[in-house]
Amino acid sequence: MNIRNLFGKKQVRLSLILALILAGLLLWSAELAQAQEKDTSVFLAWDSKQYKYQNSMVLANVNQTPTGVWVPFLHHLDFDTNPYAPSSCSAGAKKTTQYAGLAYLGLFHEDNAPAGAVAFTQSRDWRIVKCDRDSDGLFANGDLYMQPPTAVTTWEPLTPDHLKVLSQDTVTPCTTGNCQNEIVTTVEINLDLDCDGVIDAPIPDGGLCFYAEGFLSSSVATDWKGPIQARFTDVAGDKTVNFDPWLGPNAVKLMSLTVKSPLAFSGALMMSLGIILAVGMVISSRKQSK
Repeated sequence: MNIRNLFGKKQVRLSLILALILAGLLLWSAELAQAQEKDTSVFLAWDSKQYKYQNSMVLANVNQTPTGVWVPFLHHLDFDTNPYAPSSCSAGAKKTTQYAGLAYLGLFHEDNAPAGAVAFTQSRDWRIVKCDRDSDGLFANGDLYMQPPTAVTTWEPLTPDHLKVLSQDTVTPCTTGNCQNEIVTTVEINLDLDCDGVIDAPIPDGGLCFYAEGFLSSSVATDWKGPIQARFTDVAGDKTVNFDPWLGPNAVKLMSLTVKSPLAFSGALMMSLGIILAVGMVISSRKQSK
């Protein structure tokens, strides 16, 4: 029996196994990035415990001020091909454009059990902003983790006619959930003011987002007995985000916290594993050649 050939075959098998593991890890990380990028199309709110914009059971620290906290919202804008007749079309222009429409921001306001418990009390700062918050040319996870959450760049051509607030915080009966009423802000968005079928300025890389903030009362953590919801409604229907209020650290303590993105950690981990596997492959191939 040729001992050297026997071990050589084992080294070849080991090299193949290491290569397959490395390829699998790279494919897994690529699919993870793609899946996370797709998540950015939903209605997002800032989670003050996870330190990111997200959609599912957002943890809102209502202890940041004695009365509550302003919660930032973010939603990627998309337009269908149906014509809409905005009030802001220039005189003499066509009356419709596909780059306009109505949108609604609805925030749970008062509970129905117990009746009168208060959640959101008002909204503010409705804007069209660049989705690409970290300036990497994409709307992806880096934009969701970037701090502070209010660091957004307004779309440069924005005028009052591009985003008109038609009504603000109108108390409206709820149709779903443990909610007596919600406050609804109605906006008219028009990216084509002369209604010539062309957007007034190029859409930046990463697209355009609707941004707004809602004030969540500190009493909600103890008084409200069920899920709390916010919604963004356009021609595509309701897109909602649910909240889980909590009494976290106050504003002074928050200033001393430093948080790193878990994606950055996972990226570093994947790179380290890749280096280890690559070194193992080199060593095994050198042993094989001896």
